[in-house]
Amino acid sequence: MLMAGYAKFFILLFIFLLLSSCAKKTNNIYVETPEAQRRAMIRDFAQQVSKKGVIVTQVGDTIGLVFPERIAFRHCSANLNTGSLLLLDHTAQLMRKLETIAVQVSGYTDCKASYVLNRSLSKRQAEVFAEYLFERGLDARLVHTVGYATEDPAVTTNAEGNRRIEILFQYLPLLKQY
Repeated sequence: MLMAGYAKFFILLFIFLLLSSCAKKTNNIYVETPEAQRRAMIRDFAQQVSKKGVIVTQVGDTIGLVFPERIAFRHCSANLNTGSLLLLDHTAQLMRKLETIAVQVSGYTDCKASYVLNRSLSKRQAEVFAEYLFERGLDARLVHTVGYATEDPAVTTNAEGNRRIEILFQYLPLLKQY
């Protein structure tokens, strides 16, 4: 019986500590911590761009974005679709706010043309994406572009599903203040 009481106490203590790490009380007003603000910003961004077909993943301080070709480019072209510009604007804005420290932009194509042509096209598409991000204030020294052509297919049954741009970016973690 006594052990059950301790268990409840520790569970409540854990919940309290978890909640208090996300918000601090100042003059009876709850203020979000910087980490909670970051999580909310990333969550809002992910909801916004996923409605347009962009796939968003996050592992630790690294965020991955997958832009299908139909959103990013005209087929077999390195000319940006106008529909992708607003998404890239939001992406650049998030990267600046999160103090991004490293970015990889990867281009992928299908297997319908020669490997040499696909390699060149996928590299050029990655460069066009990166150049657009540079124009929006992202430091060019942080970005690495690569064209994978038909390597590492996302799907094996549908060539269209392999035509995509992937952006991986890592942001500076917040330092704990003690």
